[in-house]
Amino acid sequence: MSQTLELELQVKDMSVLELACRKLGITLNKVRKKIRFFSSTEDIVASFQLPGWKYEVGIKEDGTIVYDNYEGSWGDISKLNEVQKEYSTEKIKRECRRKGISFYERRVEGGTKLTLNLGDGNGNGEW
Repeated sequence: MSQTLELELQVKDMSVLELACRKLGITLNKVRKKIRFFSSTEDIVASFQLPGWKYEVGIKEDGTIVYDNYEGSWGDISKLNEVQKEYSTEKIKRECRRKGISFYERRVEGGTKLTLNLGDGNGNGEW
């Protein structure tokens, strides 16, 4: 059964999503439009096409991600999960930099491991 689904992650920073997509070799189209899925039409502010997916993934005004992959028949959900992980990682890194928190990044199987130094600001922290 086809239905338009909403992802729990909400995109609050379009520039971070653009960076995440670029790192994954995906083009983010920041264009307001109506996107047609099998059984619905959604107003979106941005979209991207995942490899092997029948329909684009859309970003609504409130940051909600909408998609229709027909329970995996029209697109492998792991591709969208990669975007979600990359967005989350980049958002955390950006917030750490903004707040002056140092971190160590390491790629691991299935994603990225970030270790934050939450010391007292005088270099007295643990990794």
